[in-house]
Amino acid sequence: MTNKVFIGGPDLSFAPSDKWQLNAQYLHRKDSQVYPNMTSTTLMEDVKTDAAMAELIFSPKGEQSDWYFLALYNWVESDFELANYQSATIHAGYMLRTNIRLAAEYTLDFTDSNHTISKLNFGFISAF
Repeated sequence: MTNKVFIGGPDLSFAPSDKWQLNAQYLHRKDSQVYPNMTSTTLMEDVKTDAAMAELIFSPKGEQSDWYFLALYNWVESDFELANYQSATIHAGYMLRTNIRLAAEYTLDFTDSNHTISKLNFGFISAF
């Protein structure tokens, strides 16, 4: 089996000021052959997946901000139903240093039409 994959879509960013930035991406993917799970011997053919994300970032003092806030929306719709996903997140972060920050976020997962799942996360992020 050889799966032929096509992936394409735009990635856009718009910053009307140093305090606001809007990022958006759209992705279209097409797979010629996919196994629906690790134990399946039946192939799915011509599987199409569409996805999008939009992110709005607010930094009150622009690049000099210790605080930043963002809102994020994710959406995936696929012929492979296990990949379907839809969520919205709000996030607040505080920069302790250039590469060290504290973060808190709240996510609503709308994937299951019968109920919404909520997640609350707090974290410490570092990069070296």
